Amino acid sequence: MVEPISRPPTGFPVHRQIGLIAGPGAFMIILANPAPEGLSAQGWHIAAVGLWMAVWWMTEALPLAITALLPIALFPMLGVSEIGQTTASYAHPLVFLFLGGFLLARAMNVWSLDKRLAITVLRWAGSSPRSVIAGTMAVTAFLSMWVSNTATAMVMLPIGLSIVATISENEERDFTGVGPALLLGIAYAATIGGMGTIVGTPPNALFVAFMSESYGIEVSFLTWMLIGVPLVIVLLPLAWFVLTHITFRIESRPSPKIESLVASAYLRLEPMSRAEFLLTTVLLLVAVCWIFRPLMTAALPWLSLSDAGISIVGAILLFLIPVDLKE
Repeated sequence: MVEPISRPPTGFPVHRQIGLIAGPGAFMIILANPAPEGLSAQGWHIAAVGLWMAVWWMTEALPLAITALLPIALFPMLGVSEIGQTTASYAHPLVFLFLGGFLLARAMNVWSLDKRLAITVLRWAGSSPRSVIAGTMAVTAFLSMWVSNTATAMVMLPIGLSIVATISENEERDFTGVGPALLLGIAYAATIGGMGTIVGTPPNALFVAFMSESYGIEVSFLTWMLIGVPLVIVLLPLAWFVLTHITFRIESRPSPKIESLVASAYLRLEPMSRAEFLLTTVLLLVAVCWIFRPLMTAALPWLSLSDAGISIVGAILLFLIPVDLKE
């Protein structure tokens, strides 16, 4: 596996270990006791969250900025305030939805999970130029549904350039147009995939905020996907067909050099690490909660779930779950 871009500092001092446990422990102790006379239940819950944050801040159990996100995740669940009221002094809730999404995307990049996904998909796409372009566009669109368009294009560009370089060295067949088609395919697929979810690209979130503030229409993550994903399913094959059959007439026969390139990249991948497995689990958990939030809200109304709150909880989990207990 490609070495991560950066790793957290090794070692976890004893005082941080104690603080990591003492914070939520103090929180639970306060919640287990009734509120003092004259103090409302909401005020008692705020005190519990405040003590948790104070312990984590003093011991630096988690980065200070991540500890500061706890009220955004906990206040709606505790019935203190809705997420819009909690974040009103700072930013629109959709900003925090994107913040959590960016942190999840950054984790994918740090641990090279995005590259593993791309290489794995290309391995099964086949070795003909048309199928490689289709596989590249498919994985680009999927990543762009959860990661910003620019970040997705940056991840896929080196892979696309490697394939283009391999094809250009092939003197047996005329592969003119494959390079432009592949690179344009990455750009178009990143844009098309960004339509699939609210976090796919910032304009989506701006539109959701506009509809909420101007017309009182709330667009949930699932509601957006019910419209966005079908658009992706229709537009992505259409863009591929235009690029490979009309704009550029791309060769459909297999290329041994492409097959060799992808196979070589796949063989260099090490088995999935613990970090990648844990990250995949968090990503799936967040995605499932986003998609099924309406059902979860109906079943557990006291949780007061929101897309932004789910995003922040997922981001906090990235810093809370250890990859290696010794380090």
